[in-house]
Amino acid sequence: MSWLQDEVAKMSYKPGWTLEVVEPLSYLDALERYARGGFLGSFGSVLVVRFETRDSVHPERTTPIAIGAQDVIPAYFAEMRDASAFRDWVHSILHDKIERHETDEWFRYNGELVNDPHAKDKVSR
Repeated sequence: MSWLQDEVAKMSYKPGWTLEVVEPLSYLDALERYARGGFLGSFGSVLVVRFETRDSVHPERTTPIAIGAQDVIPAYFAEMRDASAFRDWVHSILHDKIERHETDEWFRYNGELVNDPHAKDKVSR
């Protein structure tokens, strides 16, 4: 287990949410995946957050979510083994990205979505 994986194993968030570190693909593995039509992948460790949430368009449904790959974990954390800075970074991913996204999915004015996080051109009303 890597230092990053060990640190994330000590963390928890909401019930049903899991945090894990996915180690980087080798360059050849990434190219092979891409050649088969897949995503090229990341060349650094990635924080993956998994949870199940209600669908904001169809609230009677739940949707499994796995978020990762957008944010390669800065190599600094593993190199320096700076647990405090790494915890702060994970917290910021949860707070500033994931929860903000969920707020944007659910917040409405007069029943209309105010800031669609999936819109190509995000415009606040």
